[in-house]
Amino acid sequence: MTATQRMKAMVNGQPVDRVGVSAWKHIYLEDRHPVDFVKRTCSFQQDNDWDFVKVSYNGYLMPEAFGADIAWSPDSNTFPTMLKHNVNHPAEWAELKPASVTEGALRREIDATARMVEHFKGEVPILPTIFSPLTAAQEMSCGWLNPWPLMADMQYSPSELHQGLEIIAETTARFMEELVKVGVDGVFFATQLACYNRATKEQYDEFGRKYDLKLLDAIQDKTWLNMVHIHGAEQLFFTEIEDYPVQAFNWEDINSNISLAYARAHTDKILCAGIEHVHDFYEPDRAVLKEKLRARVQTAIAAAGKEKLVIGPGCVVPTDVPEYRLTVLKEVVEEMGANG
Repeated sequence: MTATQRMKAMVNGQPVDRVGVSAWKHIYLEDRHPVDFVKRTCSFQQDNDWDFVKVSYNGYLMPEAFGADIAWSPDSNTFPTMLKHNVNHPAEWAELKPASVTEGALRREIDATARMVEHFKGEVPILPTIFSPLTAAQEMSCGWLNPWPLMADMQYSPSELHQGLEIIAETTARFMEELVKVGVDGVFFATQLACYNRATKEQYDEFGRKYDLKLLDAIQDKTWLNMVHIHGAEQLFFTEIEDYPVQAFNWEDINSNISLAYARAHTDKILCAGIEHVHDFYEPDRAVLKEKLRARVQTAIAAAGKEKLVIGPGCVVPTDVPEYRLTVLKEVVEEMGANG
């Protein structure tokens, strides 16, 4: 089976030859330079033959598109530094204007993604990363490590925040529409606030789910493989959003409250999990690493079955992990598939 055949079989509930497998990482020095970004993304896929390509745009794409002041990465292991957010006071949400998809940062990524689609010619699903509007709002106003200003806006400045979310959602919808036009198979839809540490269910329904569904509903008949990434190792939502119109979920099953077994008991959608992304690949001994990863895969299959399972990390693999170690994961999956 090709990667596309395997993933389509999973979507359709048909037998597969083995579990799926994928991994992804940031490429800080190249991700804003289209030629280099396409080369690195394509070579990473060609080296590993993953079952889907998660296109990792720079982590500040939406802040960049809306004009934030950012110091870009000086090396391959350093996340960019936000110098000035787009929104620094609740009143500034109402001042946001839609970002362009015909020029600037978003057009750059649309064109780069089009080149990836053309390169792989349908052999592997291409899933560009889309931040949910509420996640983008967090990055534009305070950041993952300092969510409290956004949490305060949900409580004390809801009307202002809704004004900002409408603009962000409008821009994201146009971005996704352009990506669909160039032939992506779906999106990797990342939400960082679908967790009880950052929002109540009622808050997420109002400020998150409302906008998420607008975007996902708009592409569900134009794409075939959409995956929600529930970010963080906290008290994550799962049953609260399991009805999203997507084909797959990805999250940190090992370090969060949502185990693979729990997820499988609540949905028949594709589950992408099983690898502890922060620590698993730091094992320097290849033989030891291989056995550790084999144990991870066996545990995941025991919990979720193999028919709708993609072995993968719960988030980006650290940039300082030597890429050859990721090939060990693919090797393990293929060996286990060959052995039944």
